[in-house]
Amino acid sequence: MDSERCHVMADSVIREILDEVERRRGISAALVYPFMRSLMESPFPAPGKTIKVKTFLPGAGNEVKK
Repeated sequence: MDSERCHVMADSVIREILDEVERRRGISAALVYPFMRSLMESPFPAPGKTIKVKTFLPGAGNEVKK
């Protein structure tokens, strides 16, 4: 995988994480920490693989983000 493609993929992942943080912060700042903690505790994926982050969101219940 070339360097430019890796950067584009990394930007996409970072954007998804920040979008989720903003969505949770819009509901309550208290929802950001559990999401970030769950993300940080997930094992680092191999190139091309995904991680699953399990979290709780009021009104939606348990969610699994890939």
